[in-house]
Amino acid sequence: MLGLLLLLLLPAQIALYVFLLDRHKLRRRTSVKAGVLLGNYSEFGLIVTSVAVASAMLDEEWLVVMSVAVAASFVAAALVNEKSDAILRWARQVMPMHPPTDVHPHELPISFGDARAVVMGMGRIGRSAYAELSEVYGLAVLGVENLPNRVARLREQGLTVVEADAADGDFWSRLESTRQVDIVVLAMPFHGANRIALE
Repeated sequence: MLGLLLLLLLPAQIALYVFLLDRHKLRRRTSVKAGVLLGNYSEFGLIVTSVAVASAMLDEEWLVVMSVAVAASFVAAALVNEKSDAILRWARQVMPMHPPTDVHPHELPISFGDARAVVMGMGRIGRSAYAELSEVYGLAVLGVENLPNRVARLREQGLTVVEADAADGDFWSRLESTRQVDIVVLAMPFHGANRIALE
């Protein structure tokens, strides 16, 4: 019973994580999703309890209490994670929004600007596709690349490139102004990443 009662502390733990992440200027989506994901008791708690019992700081019953709390929190976390989008919608109404200038650089919205073609992955194939679309077809092209040094090098060459990972679901939630895009070229080096981006 005590192990199950410890579950009542989980909402406070989730709220604390969301608050701390929000204070570090992460977006509400990132703060809420991460807070919900972290909203369970870690098996590390069992290790700490085991050491405390071995050192005679706690009675042996606490191992059972923590085992029940950890196991039950995994079940509770799985159920809560299914509702994370609903929790996020509620949080958007309650939590104040950061001004765009006060957000972590990796959390800023991504704009495709006036690009009509987007190349995801700016390796050898991606650069060739970018050149073809830009020089032969005269389209405004934007490259998406997740390697910072490659992004810097391509920008020095005069290419329009944003630093992002198209295989990361959060990338898609940060996008704005995409209605004008006619062509998307998936040129990332790993087939699995291209499939994720396609989905």
